[in-house]
Amino acid sequence: MKKYKTYREVRNTFSPESQKRITACAEQIKEELRILRTVREMAGLSQEEITEQLEGTKTG
Repeated sequence: MKKYKTYREVRNTFSPESQKRITACAEQIKEELRILRTVREMAGLSQEEITEQLEGTKTG
């Protein structure tokens, strides 16, 4: 049976600077997702509808 590494084991393979950058990016993504959820709730849109709207602005 294959033994998988834990999150901590994988994380420790990165330098402290890289770990800080990864954490900062993850926090930014979480904040952006919170903003999107708030906008979606205020607009009364489903996740699918807001995804379609956002994809339309990328290509249109």
